[in-house]
Amino acid sequence: MKKFFTVILIFLFANICFCPLSFASVNYNNCKIIEKNGKIGISLDDKIIIKPVYKNVQRRNYNYFILQDDNDKYSYVRHSDGEITVLIENADYIDTWTKSYLLVKVEKNGKFGIEKYTNKALQTIVPYEFDDITFCNYTYCIVKKGEKFGIRDILKENLKVGYEFDSIEPFKWENVLKVSANGKYGIYEYNKNKITKIKYEDIRIVNKGTHYYIQYKKNGKWKYLKSARLKLVTNTIKKGATYTVAITGLIITAPIWIWLLYALSSELT
Repeated sequence: MKKFFTVILIFLFANICFCPLSFASVNYNNCKIIEKNGKIGISLDDKIIIKPVYKNVQRRNYNYFILQDDNDKYSYVRHSDGEITVLIENADYIDTWTKSYLLVKVEKNGKFGIEKYTNKALQTIVPYEFDDITFCNYTYCIVKKGEKFGIRDILKENLKVGYEFDSIEPFKWENVLKVSANGKYGIYEYNKNKITKIKYEDIRIVNKGTHYYIQYKKNGKWKYLKSARLKLVTNTIKKGATYTVAITGLIITAPIWIWLLYALSSELT
């Protein structure tokens, strides 16, 4: 029995000492906007990490920030280990997709492109040749050239649909877009790379029971489009992060658990 309690104490000591180190991270919930003489900065745990010299500062996912200076030029920076790393600077405009701070919409010299931050470096995945860009999901975006709109595949870095629409409107559903041409509307389904006939007076999505459906307007009347039920977009970032932490913790403490079980079995036998 003495051996049993010794094993338990060693196990608890190991978890107390090593697990916090394994999961140690800066709590960016303690970030605060600070203002001095009408200028904006950021403090973390009451320490200034971004000096209050900017016209505006926006935080993107914990330790990533968009800075706007007095000349309305933008920078995208990362705070880590007490240091600020400038990822993008002197841009005309910067914004990130709401679901990923790693996909960055940037305007330079009047044209928009998309940068992806991966492996501690930026990669231009959509060239700076568009008059506007709208994120849809991880796979594609809406691009504008002149007065026409198209759909671009971000991962394959090519156009999915050319510049044939007068407007493209994303819904809350990832794979469905409302498109228009010559005053008529249709639906583009990205997964199927399929466009309905652009002949309707309007398009909308409605709730019927527990599901959502596409309706089209023709001759002043709304009718259901024969299409599969739609699924709402879900943000899996937090869930993925939770799984990652849980799996990491299991891997780190696995040797201790194995040793504990072996010690207990030896004690019982």
